[in-house]
Amino acid sequence: MSYTPLKNNKPPIVISLLLFLCAAAAIIFYALRIGHDFILQIIAVITSAAAISVTARYGLTTFTYTLDKDGFRVIRTHMITGNSKTVCSISFEAAVSVIPKAPMKEIRNKYGKIMKRYNYRVNMFPETQYYYIFDFGGSLHIIEFEANSAFLDMVKLFTNN
Repeated sequence: MSYTPLKNNKPPIVISLLLFLCAAAAIIFYALRIGHDFILQIIAVITSAAAISVTARYGLTTFTYTLDKDGFRVIRTHMITGNSKTVCSISFEAAVSVIPKAPMKEIRNKYGKIMKRYNYRVNMFPETQYYYIFDFGGSLHIIEFEANSAFLDMVKLFTNN
């Protein structure tokens, strides 16, 4: 069974546009010699890099979550090239729990120290978000993902949650 969340491109477009406008303003101020040159150049580079990063990650990338006999897989697809790559494949035996998004402090109190979080959400601000907590090499890790109720029920069924 596979699930690909619907993409909401409005937030990443707005944020990227605002970051590019900030970079453009810094470049214009630099060209007009308003302010400190070095600081304006740094602002332009940082905001441009952030805009490109947001666009590439949330605007041009999508994730598909798959359940099969081998476990829970996450497949990343680039929108422009169409190239797909499995970025995560976790066996169901490694699953500790599948829970709705919660503050990390609560998760640490309940499950212990989390070594790493992997953000495999399609949307920047999803309506529903879940954590797939799993054990890898004796330490706990989290995969952040989006799911509808049918897919979430299947994940919980396979992971015995």
